[in-house]
Amino acid sequence: MHQDEPWIFFEDYDGRRGHIAASPLLDFQARPALRLNWHLSYPFLIEWQGQLFCVPEQFEAGEVALYRCLGFPDCWKKETVLLDGFAGVDPTVIWSDGLWWMWVGDQSRRARDNTFLFWAPTLTGPWRQHRQSPAIHRIDLARPGGLPWLTESGWMRPAQNRTRTYGGGLLVYQVDRLDPEIYQETEWTRWEPDPGWPYPDGLHHLCMSHGWTVWDAKRIVEEL
Repeated sequence: MHQDEPWIFFEDYDGRRGHIAASPLLDFQARPALRLNWHLSYPFLIEWQGQLFCVPEQFEAGEVALYRCLGFPDCWKKETVLLDGFAGVDPTVIWSDGLWWMWVGDQSRRARDNTFLFWAPTLTGPWRQHRQSPAIHRIDLARPGGLPWLTESGWMRPAQNRTRTYGGGLLVYQVDRLDPEIYQETEWTRWEPDPGWPYPDGLHHLCMSHGWTVWDAKRIVEEL
């Protein structure tokens, strides 16, 4: 939310590499937000200490980095490197029980199958790899798929279902235990695209925040 208005940040792909764009949700007018000399996607936003931060996917840079917003929505400064020498894919960050947690894939180790887990006392680090990491190993069912949400039963973690195709569907895992020693999660549900709606070919990501639910869905269009 920015000045009581919902905004969405997303990957804008130009056919060669991705950049981060932003738009008001209810009056969609995409505008550039963050453009660097490498591919950017999955702009994971974090509000912390009264400021807005972003941890985008930038595996081509060989690091996971934190950017601080100096001017909304298109002025960002690199605050610090969270994971150096780690080609992170879809970094997903939460605050839980006094610690920061990050689920993230490794581009060099089949991110679709393996999700690593890190934790830190503060958002800026130092980040430590969980003793079970990669904490999740499931063929085509591990990669983060959006913003986790907290329920009475615990955290729910969306993940990508790539068994059929890239961006084909989503699963939700319930986090049963999350501490520096042990990580456990169980599958809670699976979501497939409705064949009768305008985007029948895939569900890729999910974000529920401030009373809004946003899906990243897919429609295949044949060129004439």
